Amino acid sequence: FTARTAVAATLLPLAATLLPGDPLGVWGEPDESELPRAYDERAIASAWARRPMAVAVRAATVLTEVVPFGTRLLVDVRSGLLAADAHLQRERAAELRDLLVRLGPAFIKLGQALSIRPDLLPAAALAELQHLVDACPAFPDDIAHAAVAKELGAEFQTLFDCSEHGAAPVAAASPG
Repeated sequence: FTARTAVAATLLPLAATLLPGDPLGVWGEPDESELPRAYDERAIASAWARRPMAVAVRAATVLTEVVPFGTRLLVDVRSGLLAADAHLQRERAAELRDLLVRLGPAFIKLGQALSIRPDLLPAAALAELQHLVDACPAFPDDIAHAAVAKELGAEFQTLFDCSEHGAAPVAAASPG
């Protein structure tokens, strides 16, 4: 979470205070009831079209992360430094991995997919992105428990017997 991301992330709540209660219905994410349960491109596009500020803020967040990294990478490539310096290659690859983690699950999934593409990325980048497959960063248990409770309609502890291992996860997976 960088300063640029923090600035972009503050735009949405700040804008929401200008129009309390979201009278135009454009600031936040759509209610889950507005999103289709099956893949429907038009329905998804329609749900997000009703939230242009949320889309704009997310786009700003992504751009404030990607543009500075892309600029550094482009300068390194154009100057020939990247090809000549293995340490710089590893450094930029680690920056890419960290960038994808900061941007969230969809970008982590992109990094995982790229981690097996030697036709697209150099070895240093593949090695760094492989960490997204082998050791993907976790998110707080309370968020996971709340998501399970919301989806299944009951508290996590009532749904699962945690007496043997506790409530902490013993494994994790990324949907393919």
